[in-house]
Amino acid sequence: MSDRISNNYDITNFSSAKDEFDQVAGGTVKVVSVKASVTFTFGNTEFDDTNNASITLVDTDGLSKTYVIKNDYGASSALEFNAGGNVGAAAENFIILVNGSNGHNGTIGATRVDGAITLTQETAGLGGNTSITVSNWNNITSVNVSAAFSGGVDEVMVPSAMPNRVSVKGAPNIRKQSITKYYKTFIGEQRH
Repeated sequence: MSDRISNNYDITNFSSAKDEFDQVAGGTVKVVSVKASVTFTFGNTEFDDTNNASITLVDTDGLSKTYVIKNDYGASSALEFNAGGNVGAAAENFIILVNGSNGHNGTIGATRVDGAITLTQETAGLGGNTSITVSNWNNITSVNVSAAFSGGVDEVMVPSAMPNRVSVKGAPNIRKQSITKYYKTFIGEQRH
């Protein structure tokens, strides 16, 4: 039997098994950070129902900006935008403002597909899971915005390969290895 697993299949030398995993996987482990995001959808008919509806977004660094929609086409301040003649125009005007120099200017990115808006923090990590404040904003949406950005994660270690591992709950996990620690699974005596 291997010196890493006892006769009852308990792991006896975990760090050695981790070293072996690193060798099998080429020693490469990616560290991935995830950006926080949020979505909402301007309503096809609701997009211009409320004048002066607002949404306040805060980026990872704490920069707060309040965007205001104008359905009377009277947008005059740097953070106001006109609803436009249809939902596509409202969505486009909003993302231009958020992405522009008067808006978050790249610290929060805005994209759209028709009236559906995705806002993404430029800086990945937990710090991007910031709050969102609205005033009558959900009156102009068919899919409301959440109260905060979500999904931001600081660092997740992802191995580039997982040798001989099928799943966390499958047969290779009969020895109760954790989902964050891996070792090479084999049957019988391993030969070098």
